[in-house]
Amino acid sequence: MKCGEILDIRMLDHIIVAGETGEMLSMKKEGMMPDLHARDWER
Repeated sequence: MKCGEILDIRMLDHIIVAGETGEMLSMKKEGMMPDLHARDWER
């Protein structure tokens, strides 16, 4: 996320998908990422 901030790219979520089972993990849903508000995108 820090690299994205330097390049002015904001991450909304990071999703990991398991190859064989297809299980998914959303880091945002699990509370591993800060909440982003619409105003964060305004310039």
